[in-house]
Amino acid sequence: LAKEQVEGFRPCTLTGPLEAVLEAERQILDQISDPTTGNGVKRPLEEEGLVPATAYVQRSYVSEPEAKRQKNMAGTGEELYTKIIVPSQSAGAIIGKQGSTLKQIREGTGARVEVLPAASTPEFEGLRVVILKGDFDPRQAALIKVLTAAFEKSQENAMLKMMVPRQFVGALIGKAGSNLKAIRDNSGIHVQVEKQELNGERMVHAEGALDAILNAATLVLGSCEGTTSLAMSG
Repeated sequence: LAKEQVEGFRPCTLTGPLEAVLEAERQILDQISDPTTGNGVKRPLEEEGLVPATAYVQRSYVSEPEAKRQKNMAGTGEELYTKIIVPSQSAGAIIGKQGSTLKQIREGTGARVEVLPAASTPEFEGLRVVILKGDFDPRQAALIKVLTAAFEKSQENAMLKMMVPRQFVGALIGKAGSNLKAIRDNSGIHVQVEKQELNGERMVHAEGALDAILNAATLVLGSCEGTTSLAMSG
């Protein structure tokens, strides 16, 4: 925690693996907004209902060793997570008034869902990062609910942007592109995997009607984690 103030803020820098940084940030924000701390007055949250207006947390992620990330994603290590990207204008629909929609998604699925502040992910300009954490079934249910909330008012123009760790891209694409072709055939939309990596991850991208996007999203998630057997068409 820096001693110097910057425009009324004291920057707090968190460095470490994504999971540890998110957990540390959550605990810090809980302390800041706890009505029993300080002078006993609960500080107001920003209009998005996430980050106290007096708090600014700077994250610095470091890549985990590949073996550890594989262990985590396979369910034998730390809590699993899925990272999706949504348009900034959709964040309010996901969060809801005073965080009501976000609360319903968390309680209804059992997954931990975090909408990261835009300032913490400057590499995704005009977009917001949503982190889903938990076992496969809760995360899949949360994935559907988050995307539904994000594109409920524009169901014919929905999109999927999911960040996949590099070590799972092979399973997603399949031998000679067989899995990716099956996902496209089953969902009826063009699902592509970007060639460029960002922080050890590659983006899976698709556009189309909401129903097709939800189908593609569940197939992508299941293919990455080995829970979905893709039937080849034709």
